[in-house]
Amino acid sequence: MSKKQFFISLVIIGLTVICNATVWRLNNIPGVDADFITNLQDAVDGVTSGDTIYVEQSPFSYDGATISKQVILIGGGYWLTENDSTQASEEESEIGGLVFNPGSEGSIVSGFAIYHELTLFMITINTDNIIIERCFLYFGAKDYDNIAPIMYINGNLNNITIRQNWMYYYNVSGAGVCIYFNGDSQNVLIKNNFISSNTSNLSGGSIRMEIGSTVNSPQISNNIIEGEIHTFNCVYVNNILLGGNFYNGSGGIIANNLCNGTQFPDTDNNQQNVDMATVFVDHDLYIDNGYILAPGSPAIGAGFNGGDCGMFSNDYGGVPYVLSGLPAIPAIYEIDFNSTIFPSDENTLEVNVKAKSHN
Repeated sequence: MSKKQFFISLVIIGLTVICNATVWRLNNIPGVDADFITNLQDAVDGVTSGDTIYVEQSPFSYDGATISKQVILIGGGYWLTENDSTQASEEESEIGGLVFNPGSEGSIVSGFAIYHELTLFMITINTDNIIIERCFLYFGAKDYDNIAPIMYINGNLNNITIRQNWMYYYNVSGAGVCIYFNGDSQNVLIKNNFISSNTSNLSGGSIRMEIGSTVNSPQISNNIIEGEIHTFNCVYVNNILLGGNFYNGSGGIIANNLCNGTQFPDTDNNQQNVDMATVFVDHDLYIDNGYILAPGSPAIGAGFNGGDCGMFSNDYGGVPYVLSGLPAIPAIYEIDFNSTIFPSDENTLEVNVKAKSHN
């Protein structure tokens, strides 16, 4: 292992010790010394409930995992070349699909890239108290048969939080869905995400429920959404709908949203027929920094409490989207290895490091 690789590993170890005393490192780059060096499932199986696993950036994809214990999984983010001061390494922490079974309550997943080429079932949640945050989730199916949802909330679950993610579903047949509820789940928060789907048929969409929520309806707030929405009695506040039809049953709260047509009612401070070219810095970019609100945007100050609408808002309990999905830990975004070593000593290496946190 080179001095550079060794130094980076030491810095990672130091940061993890600062953040949590019960942490483990997974790294599948040959020659890098880590606690686990193969796949995510081995790491999950090898730690104790409540532990944290740092899945380090790598040019090689990690497999997915079925999880039946409480774990915190942290990756390095995505689109690391598109935004400033992200990570010194430009590689993603790319993993396969995740399945959360009973026993995994309290688990948190943050900072990963998941693509459908690795798995059709990208995230399946079969139990309560799960948080999925700051992940890039892309499903690009080529045919009608591949219509598994990006995120499958299976059963009558409680306390599910989906926040600060970038979800994009594309299927040439127009089938499939980003977030699918198969049950009457309660205490669900879907906030500060970008959720886009090109699907337009009865089985697809960006967010879809087959069963109507009866009490404590899911809260869908501070998102940017594109594609069909088919839900029941949900709370929609501070969202921006780029396009697609909207259905929410006969109940729910729909307030302080923007839409490109007349999908949201013309009441409760909703704005209809908004020209989305006036809302964002570059709404055609399909990169997260393009969806920062433009100066003079109609979404500025249009939120429930006078805050903003969209995924960068902290209004209505929002947790602003973080560019590149950087996890809420210190990140090294620049390392400078001095080419001149003085005094001359093969065991001495002069290094300048720049790091910052992303809470």
